[in-house]
Amino acid sequence: MMASLARHDLLWLTGVGWARAIDGLSGPAREAALRWRERDWPVVARRRDADAADDELCGGIALPPQADGSKPRIALRAPLSALDRRCGALPLSAVIDKAPPAWQQKLSLLEEQARDAGIGLRVFGSLSWQALTGQAYVTPASDIDLLCRPADRSALESACILYETGSMQLPLDGELIFPSGAAVSWKEWMVARKAGSSCLRVLVKQAHTVRLALPAELLAELPAEMASA
Repeated sequence: MMASLARHDLLWLTGVGWARAIDGLSGPAREAALRWRERDWPVVARRRDADAADDELCGGIALPPQADGSKPRIALRAPLSALDRRCGALPLSAVIDKAPPAWQQKLSLLEEQARDAGIGLRVFGSLSWQALTGQAYVTPASDIDLLCRPADRSALESACILYETGSMQLPLDGELIFPSGAAVSWKEWMVARKAGSSCLRVLVKQAHTVRLALPAELLAELPAEMASA
């Protein structure tokens, strides 16, 4: 049985999958989905719809920013059996050369520092879409959305320090993802971390739901430090 899809996974659909995903779309949304299929671009796994069947996948397409500043998004569903292949969000190293020139050197340094600290950083959002499709998604107002899955509390602390220093040079945002799949905004986590309050809750996003949780609940998922082999 295929492992559960995680939010931000990249999903490539079969012809049958695209036919089902496009069914019911009309107008510009249908035209965009047909173009996606023709170019074999992936869709991105999103939070599951409440009425989605267990054998369905929930994906989405984000279109480049429009002239009026809007960012159209297209929600798609397809049979899980019509998934051709999948992978996780792109590693930071894979998108640096697709970033605006003003970001590239700083992103390279961030990636090097993360690698030296044993922290894996992946990218979603506008920079990821730009790297995947070659279309212009990144604007002067764009953030750089980073994903990090800390293995233990030591790695989490290192990631927070890395994010804090990196944010002085780059418009960083994104999510910390805990072992259960619970995802918290970097910015929210940093506010809670600095506040040091046992009562300050953070917004948690998961595959099926959105909820509020205490940071202590999420920290309990992480060992203090991974045991050496």
